[in-house]
Amino acid sequence: RQSQDTAFKFANAVRQGIAQGETNEQIFKRVGEVTDLAGRNSRALVQTSIMQAASDARLKTIEANSDIYKGYRQLSTLDSHTTILCLARSTLEWTLDKEPIGHNLPFKAPPLHWNCRSVLMGIRRTFKELGIDLEEPTGRTRSSAEGQIDRETSFDAFLKRRTVEQQNEQLGKGRAELWRKGTITLRQLLDSSGNPLSLAELKAKYS
Repeated sequence: RQSQDTAFKFANAVRQGIAQGETNEQIFKRVGEVTDLAGRNSRALVQTSIMQAASDARLKTIEANSDIYKGYRQLSTLDSHTTILCLARSTLEWTLDKEPIGHNLPFKAPPLHWNCRSVLMGIRRTFKELGIDLEEPTGRTRSSAEGQIDRETSFDAFLKRRTVEQQNEQLGKGRAELWRKGTITLRQLLDSSGNPLSLAELKAKYS
């Protein structure tokens, strides 16, 4: 009963915070006022819950506007904290029927793991496809560890600009060496079910 009560209070606090447009820090404080949760795990739980709510709302919006959107694209945070699970899926696309476009990884909506920061965006139909006589916007950017960069930057391109030490830290030395040699792509860090492959499995499969 205590567990159920805590879960109810937590969910209610997160819902209220999202509905009122509060920041993650404000929601974390709100959660702390109504539950006994505290510390790093509590922050991760708040972050993951907010991302889940935002992802669900975004998916419903895209599905309800198929006349404007034609698919989904995952955007993963371009920094050293992004997991292999998310960096391998960064900028990959799927149709509205959730079929892969140019790859073989299954559709999965973020959050993909505890404390996930990736988001699934809608691929908007072009102005031409919508019958609108306008030029497509250019120069759109997104945040990264390097500041604002071109929105279309892949994680592969971002990682190539990092130092060897940073690449090793992000992927693990063995995986990074295979990637630098061109033996594998970042996408091949996952199997066909979307699960990370161990270094031994990668060597057995691609070396």
